[in-house]
Amino acid sequence: MKINEEQTILEKANDFKQMYELSSNYLSQKRSLEGKTFKDWKYETQKFDPKTNYKAIVFKNDVTKEIAIFNIGTDFKNRRDIMDNVKMGFRKVTDQMTQALEYHDEISKTYPGYKMNVAGHSEGGSESQYVGANHPDTDVYTFNAYGIGKNREIKSIQSDFSNIYNFRDPQDPVSKIGKNIGKDYIVPINNVESRKPSIFGYKDAHQIKNMGDVNNSLTPVEYKKRSRNLGFIDNIDNVLFTNEDIGNLDGFTFDVFSQHIDKLLKEQAIMPRVEAEFRAANNGGIIYVNGYTRSDGVKVSGYYRRA
Repeated sequence: MKINEEQTILEKANDFKQMYELSSNYLSQKRSLEGKTFKDWKYETQKFDPKTNYKAIVFKNDVTKEIAIFNIGTDFKNRRDIMDNVKMGFRKVTDQMTQALEYHDEISKTYPGYKMNVAGHSEGGSESQYVGANHPDTDVYTFNAYGIGKNREIKSIQSDFSNIYNFRDPQDPVSKIGKNIGKDYIVPINNVESRKPSIFGYKDAHQIKNMGDVNNSLTPVEYKKRSRNLGFIDNIDNVLFTNEDIGNLDGFTFDVFSQHIDKLLKEQAIMPRVEAEFRAANNGGIIYVNGYTRSDGVKVSGYYRRA
């Protein structure tokens, strides 16, 4: 991808991030979006299904002849959203993913000749990935999404998913599970010292309002080369938790990692840190990844992974 082309994608993603925040804030406050604009984008319509809790907001750009559908992420107070999240964890297509695809097709027919874009945060990002997998001509922008690359249906699709762009906070726990389709970008944190010394991530880092400037995004490989990368863990599939690690997770992150933790429990692979240190030192199939000390003197622990 050419530099100018990539920068255009990052700029558009940053606009969509701000538009998503605007839309989700208005929804949560039960305020009308009627007449709202962002640059050349104008609010057009929205959808809400009380049976599934699927929510989406549509903006139209008559200058560039584009449509942007924003799939709204998980409401953790809603039982249907939680059930869909569990279903995604078992690599299945959810009701809301199906609705996101149907709504995309409905809007596309309503505005013929307009370029389609779909964006979403968290579960809304997962739904958007599903739309993009089925419509390679639609550009997709996700933020801290749970990746659906392990979904059985997605595995059967022959595509490089080059129309899908995933933006991730380096401390977001949700995007450290699953497997994204498309291209991943890590959004550097604006103020590292303001963040908790957490290598596995925590709840606040998942919120889109705390994500940095998307224009500064880097690939995971590029981000890992940075000296201030917060000991970035791309994916926890190969990570081994100690008892102490689990005890330090906040409730949100524990729930996010629960399936991985259950798997380690069944394998009897969770151990006290002392035992992990011994096994790492004696070629016991474990490697220790060093922690780091922040510029403000705060120490962040390392972690263990399979050799």
